[in-house]
Amino acid sequence: MLQSYGTLALLSLLAALYAESRAVPPPVLVWISPILIVVCLYQFAQLFLPGWRLRDVIALPCGKVAIPAFGLYLVLCFSPVNEVARYIYKTHPFQDYRWLMVSLAGCLGAFAFMNYMFAKPQSFCSGAAALCKKIWHIPAGYFLIAAAVWIFCWANFFSYAAFEHIPHVQDSIAQLFQAKIFAQGSLTAALPPIPEFFQYNFDNMIFSDRWYSQYPPAHPFFLMIGVLCGCPWIINPLFAAGSVVLLYGFACFYGEEKEARLSAALFCVSPFVLFMSASFMNHVSALFFLLFFLYGTEKALASGSAGCAFVAGLAIGIMFNIRPGEAAVVGFPLSLAFFIRGIRRRELSCAVCFSIGAMLMLLALLWYNYATNGDFLAFGYSVRWPTEYYFGFSGEPFKLLTRPPHSPFRGLLHTMSNAIALNQNLFEWPVPSLLPFLVFWTPFLFKKTPGCYLLLAGALAAPLFYFYYSFQDLCLGPRFYYICLPFVFVLTSKALFEIIKKTASLRCLSAARVTQCFIVLILVFLVYAACIRVPRLYNFYADSFWSVDNRLMNKVQEMNIDNALIFQKSHAFMDNDLGCGFLHNVPGLDSPVVFARDLGERNRELAAFFPGRSLYTASRTSSGDVVIEPLDILAGPDQASSQQEIKNSRPVLKKDGIGAQTQ
Repeated sequence: MLQSYGTLALLSLLAALYAESRAVPPPVLVWISPILIVVCLYQFAQLFLPGWRLRDVIALPCGKVAIPAFGLYLVLCFSPVNEVARYIYKTHPFQDYRWLMVSLAGCLGAFAFMNYMFAKPQSFCSGAAALCKKIWHIPAGYFLIAAAVWIFCWANFFSYAAFEHIPHVQDSIAQLFQAKIFAQGSLTAALPPIPEFFQYNFDNMIFSDRWYSQYPPAHPFFLMIGVLCGCPWIINPLFAAGSVVLLYGFACFYGEEKEARLSAALFCVSPFVLFMSASFMNHVSALFFLLFFLYGTEKALASGSAGCAFVAGLAIGIMFNIRPGEAAVVGFPLSLAFFIRGIRRRELSCAVCFSIGAMLMLLALLWYNYATNGDFLAFGYSVRWPTEYYFGFSGEPFKLLTRPPHSPFRGLLHTMSNAIALNQNLFEWPVPSLLPFLVFWTPFLFKKTPGCYLLLAGALAAPLFYFYYSFQDLCLGPRFYYICLPFVFVLTSKALFEIIKKTASLRCLSAARVTQCFIVLILVFLVYAACIRVPRLYNFYADSFWSVDNRLMNKVQEMNIDNALIFQKSHAFMDNDLGCGFLHNVPGLDSPVVFARDLGERNRELAAFFPGRSLYTASRTSSGDVVIEPLDILAGPDQASSQQEIKNSRPVLKKDGIGAQTQ
């Protein structure tokens, strides 16, 4: 029996590696997958219920609920909805569902490996487990310093090596531009001459009587600090380093110190967290202030400190100034729970101070809305996209991407797509990342505390919120679920310790022996992710992620181009590659090199506004190389008179909701 367990574990690992090396799932694995599922369930039963009988379990009332519930979880985890829905282009690794076969083989291998380790009379890899335990028990202060430094260094490495210290997604490009506006001491910039040259489909910029981004002000404000220091790319790694410390502090209120350590450790080894922290996206700062809010409220209740409550209120208010929808859907129920608990403990001063802090930040956001959009309740999203992005099932199609109207079925597809992506991208293990979480929440298997249900509510808030949202993408992973990660990490750490305890009881083994086996298994998973999954993601992100890279600017510097206006020809979906140049523009368009889109014969009109500048066109070859060529379009009419004529003929711009010009 021992040899059969070991052989099965080895063959499963080889099958997973074979599936990983193929562009599509090997046909032989697809055809034998039903057999693999049966063998996997059998190994699972042997692991946790040796000598079990299925009909006896089904006969129990708890079995009638637990088995269908766990089956539903598996359907949610393993359904290849990403391929069916085709939300993103085919080469994206998040759409590639070969990981379904890898996860099946990985689960089978993991269960067989554990059975092998439990059946061995001697311990296995005891040296590695003992070393991990020594590292694990270092003082908490050193542990947190090491965790923060780890996150900061790896996020900075990926920011430099994969993302080239530049934003790649339209969202972050627009917020970096807003940070440059703030750095000049203004809320908005003057409208550029002939705005069509500086617009593209998803630029997320508003062109009315002024020029500014659609986003709330907090994240651009923090990026502004980086802009003033000459290193805006360092802001998100700093937020990530602070987040791991706050996660540890928050987790300590909901469990033992070992669970808090494991939560922080899971945060540190999550590729989803590391790559997101290396980007310019506002999900990172939103997560930091959510954790600040969670830790602050628990600290206020534990100590009765009105100061902690005030800071917690400021934190959730700042989060509202970063991602208002997520702050509302996660912050409101948790704030309500804080108020109820505070009233029960007669900590009214904490509730009042919390409210003051939150209201100050809310008033700041309303003032910003009025100063930019002309209405206290008008957010930039609604000004830029009055009909494209919406909540609920209104029956309106998504016009820009020619998608059908949002419906409950499409909301379910969005939820499943994000859940599958989270299963893969959270840890990049050869088993579903949420498997311990789902096992823990299978009915009747484990006892839950009231705190567990509060954590579950936090984890499900984002999925429920985005079920009603019409837009869906998988940018840097399931980014819309990034805000629920603190709750997922804490519950996963609880689940792992509960599973260890339960396994030791069922197998009549010591907790130390079972813990050692789990340590070895997780080490195998970490090596698998580090050697196979993370390099693949790195290569994907480093290869002009979102059609944006630094090749254009590198070519400009190589050719020593200065005092120039460069017209970009777009070759990407929705003109995303225009961001390569636009991310280097500054408010006022007075930088040494200004980038604009190529509008053919109309280029003469814009060139008249930049007298004395050299003119170039920039395009890409089929291999992705940048070609910059001189452009001579101003021969003929006098530039000054031409410029005055164009100024007199410019249309009057009005707010029409989508930033386009109207007569």
